[in-house]
Amino acid sequence: MKAVQRAGRTFVLAFVGLGLLMLVGFTLVLAASSKGVLACAGGAMMVLAMILAAAIDIRLRSPHVRKVQ
Repeated sequence: MKAVQRAGRTFVLAFVGLGLLMLVGFTLVLAASSKGVLACAGGAMMVLAMILAAAIDIRLRSPHVRKVQ
């Protein structure tokens, strides 16, 4: 039961963290008017958030995690 609670807590923290990463990246892109280093940094943050979300999704679908649940 503790493993399931830990996995749930990790999922919620990852979801909130990725949401904030996407929001900050999008804000940087908008604030920089699609020019300069800030826009590149914002775009990179959004791409990183998408890659991390895919990695978390793959991890949550792994047989080990499903076996624990």
